[in-house]
Amino acid sequence: MRMYYLNNYKVIKFFKYIIGEGIFKSLTFYAKKKKYNKNPKKIKRLFVTTGNISLINALTLISQLNKELSSTEFEDYLIIVSPNGTKTFWDQNVKVAKIHNFKKIRLFYKVKFKYEFVMSQFIDFDKIYTVNIPEFIKHLIPLYPNSEYNLIDEGIGSLINYDLVQIPNFNKFYTHKYLQKFDALGFNEIFVKNNITNLDINIFRSLASKIEYFYPLDKSIFQIKKSILYCSIYWTVTGLSKDEFIKQQLLLINNLIGAGYHILYKPHPRDTEFYGIDNNKNVTIVKSVLPAELYNWDVLAVVTMCSSSSINLAHYHNLPCFSNILAETITTEKAWISLNRYLVKEYTPPYQKLLELDVINTDVEILREKIKEIYNDYILKTPLLSKNINLISCYKEIKNGSR
Repeated sequence: MRMYYLNNYKVIKFFKYIIGEGIFKSLTFYAKKKKYNKNPKKIKRLFVTTGNISLINALTLISQLNKELSSTEFEDYLIIVSPNGTKTFWDQNVKVAKIHNFKKIRLFYKVKFKYEFVMSQFIDFDKIYTVNIPEFIKHLIPLYPNSEYNLIDEGIGSLINYDLVQIPNFNKFYTHKYLQKFDALGFNEIFVKNNITNLDINIFRSLASKIEYFYPLDKSIFQIKKSILYCSIYWTVTGLSKDEFIKQQLLLINNLIGAGYHILYKPHPRDTEFYGIDNNKNVTIVKSVLPAELYNWDVLAVVTMCSSSSINLAHYHNLPCFSNILAETITTEKAWISLNRYLVKEYTPPYQKLLELDVINTDVEILREKIKEIYNDYILKTPLLSKNINLISCYKEIKNGSR
């Protein structure tokens, strides 16, 4: 389990690259021909995740499938892939993964997926469940052309049809229908009807409660009642320069403080920076490397710059969520990433709505209801994702290469 820390060293990465490139083709051939019969009575399943939310969704799916197929025996394997993250992040993810009895858990860190994979001593699988990331899928297919393939939810971006890989033996896409609005974008109606299956949100919530019990938040952070949970994000995925991101985030937070709110600042689980807000007396830093979606928050609302947490927390916990999607962040050269920001923009009200309320002179419960009303009125007017004209147009532009 500790070997992934060696990936920090360039010499280790170099040798993994050389070894991986040298044996990739031969192992591909071997995996096609070799049948792994150590436990022929068990169905062998591989789950490929990026940790955190996709890991919880994988655990949700395992519980859901095991209930449906209670008489079947399984042997399960897990991969967690992340290009970054602190030691605490990795340790916590491994502990969470051990909720289920995986035969093997492999952690891929800062080395290309295919090179890590070929050295993980995997032989054969009956079923593969992977997040919707083309890089992963295109390297799995040559190794396992006869396996059944399924997609698992990594968040709202998973529901975009990137159309970069044709998947043989495709079975199901297991996902949440976020806010009862997010069906799919770019998939045809037949696919949506026949191949998309909803994850059981009650199983997800039960798992989240179990994890929260073992890794609780410090309850003292909820003593100030007129609080906003602010979920931060890596500046590199905002479409802004680092200086501009820091400027805009500080402006947003100071605007909320000026209106009378207190801020609970939840850093991204993999991030180690606070971008200049850690010494603000009106800001409380939430110390947890687990995702915000696992916790029940006693807050008035959630605000983000452009994080999908503003969709997830509304879906999982019925919290009103707001965002601050700047125009330039949805027109950047990284088209697929900007489309993800566009999803957040379309399905969250602008945070400026929170500044219009008389926060200081309004009772906290009345304020809570007013914020919920603003949020619910906004969401009620939004179309299904598959019918959202703005997003469909953006998707087509990306597909045609005109964006």
